[in-house]
Amino acid sequence: MIAEAQDPLGVSVEDEIRIRPVKAVGSPKAALLLFGVPILLLFAGYAAGQAAALAWGLDSSKEAPGAVGGILAMALGFVGLYLISHRRRGGIGVFIVAEIVHKRARPRDEKPLLSAAGR
Repeated sequence: MIAEAQDPLGVSVEDEIRIRPVKAVGSPKAALLLFGVPILLLFAGYAAGQAAALAWGLDSSKEAPGAVGGILAMALGFVGLYLISHRRRGGIGVFIVAEIVHKRARPRDEKPLLSAAGR
């Protein structure tokens, strides 16, 4: 596997290493954003649609204005979440070198690729 990882241990090419994620990919915060925000927007959009129908003098006993408002608000929420996740793609799945499993033998004069201070 090839992945970009922070290297505090000073590994070299062909070293066998174990990596671990720095940031959790499937956190409860992500689940809340994916499910909670659109559901809240659905209810808020429904209430706004019903209020707009009442303000415009439409029959507020009908569910259509609220349903349209809820669906539009939820759709905008999904579009917003997509744009945010697309923009932050580089911040998800960041790894760090956890341990060196097998270090290849290298000559004494050879230096590591990047030191921990280089990052």
